[in-house]
Amino acid sequence: MSANLIPAVKAALEDNLRPLLAPVAVTWGTERQRGGGAEWVVIGDVDGPQRAVSLSRRAEGHRREQVPTVLVQVFKQGRDIDTPRALSERVFELVDVVETYLRENPTVGLNGPALPYVIDAQVVRTDLKESTDGDQRTSRVDVFVQVTGRS
Repeated sequence: MSANLIPAVKAALEDNLRPLLAPVAVTWGTERQRGGGAEWVVIGDVDGPQRAVSLSRRAEGHRREQVPTVLVQVFKQGRDIDTPRALSERVFELVDVVETYLRENPTVGLNGPALPYVIDAQVVRTDLKESTDGDQRTSRVDVFVQVTGRS
């Protein structure tokens, strides 16, 4: 996978999820917490094992496959700490938009001859994390997107 595939995948996720999730903020990397019922999605870390295997020999060299995991974090904050269910339900509504987009667009638009080549991007795991800080409650779902590509 060429070195530019990871930023290309993150950029494609950010650019394509932004209009689908509007008016929810969709950002690259981490963003500090907001107050007052904010919702946001962060296209964040690339994590986990990445592997490279030779797929074939050609005159131009080896073709390789690597599988990074891109972390998409979906946040919902609220002031009413007595309603965690509503916050969690809303954050999973946002996660559903991300999952639906990936099911319908498994190459995230990166499969042309002049583009990094993505074979498949799919959600492989989601983790819910809930926390409170004073009267502020945050529900966060970490969405692990596994990306398979070739260079």
